[in-house]
Amino acid sequence: MKNRSDSRAVWLCSARPGRMFHYLDKPASSKAASATPPGEWNRRVDSLDVPRFVRLVRQSGA
Repeated sequence: MKNRSDSRAVWLCSARPGRMFHYLDKPASSKAASATPPGEWNRRVDSLDVPRFVRLVRQSGA
């Protein structure tokens, strides 16, 4: 095993928490394929209040 200082992931020890987001049609555990048409997906994406979303993420400390 390599010395800890030789690890490519050593930066992770001092990293801060971050955020990751998924935009899902149904629960991730669902086995059913999405039946949502492209137009509906576009409507959902277009309805996202991006400035508010960014503000909330910044306030979270990410």
